[in-house]
Amino acid sequence: MHRRSREGDIQEIGQDNRIGVVYMKRFLIILLFFTAAWLHGQAGSFTVSTYNLNYGNFNQKLIKTAIEGAGSDIVALQETNKDVEGFLGKTFTKQYQSVSFTGNRGKHPGERFGFLSKYAFESLNFIKPKDGIFGSYVAITAINGIKLQIVNVHLQPTRLSKEKGLTENLALLAEADETHLKEIKNILDIIDKKLPTIVLGDFNSMSFFKTCNYMKENGYIDCVAGLSENPDMMHTWSWKLKNGYELPARIDFIFCNDAFVPKNMKIDKETGSDHFLMTVELEFKKSEKQGNEKK
Repeated sequence: MHRRSREGDIQEIGQDNRIGVVYMKRFLIILLFFTAAWLHGQAGSFTVSTYNLNYGNFNQKLIKTAIEGAGSDIVALQETNKDVEGFLGKTFTKQYQSVSFTGNRGKHPGERFGFLSKYAFESLNFIKPKDGIFGSYVAITAINGIKLQIVNVHLQPTRLSKEKGLTENLALLAEADETHLKEIKNILDIIDKKLPTIVLGDFNSMSFFKTCNYMKENGYIDCVAGLSENPDMMHTWSWKLKNGYELPARIDFIFCNDAFVPKNMKIDKETGSDHFLMTVELEFKKSEKQGNEKK
């Protein structure tokens, strides 16, 4: 009878163990990959950003760094231009499956809008301006099977003066609010009121002006207000005056209806623009998730 040595048995067992470890590692890598993909699809929260690029801003490096730093799922852009749009399309083709831009037939500088989205758009609709000059860009998408509406706004800019002081320029902002109120009323009348909705962008209005108050009166939540002890100090824009002073203000907003719960926010001031990139993390309310499960 042939007998194998104990040493030989140990060598074979050691070899079998090494092979087993290799296969186990491969299995774990595959498992982690599919788990990460599943978690991305099942995550209860997502991020949205608003970023007015300033149509004369050609600092593509800072634009790229700001958007990459935010890492947002959906980015709403204002004041894009053809050069920047081409750059963004090439730069973020892998990160964002949906990239779209539009404007009001080139009638005004700074009139264009854009979206970068990690989710496919079901539809895109440009709302022509009735009051004001820019209109609005509306995207419908679905996250975790829940359809939602993202409304990208850029209300009419105020003609500020670098020759005037802080008080006088703030008064000019207040005067423009009547036009802004008409603009936002028109937009809210047109959009689908039944959908979970996010309204974000450059409002060119302060939080205590009529326009933002109208948003709140109609059931929209000022996301930053619920996430900061002193929200109006969370400036989203800064304008340099000739006397050396700066006019900082919170004039960019992310509003959502009661389908969402705001969770976190951040503002990136290194954007190359007079506006800063603002990001908010939102979570669907349980009622929205449960409603989706019943469908």
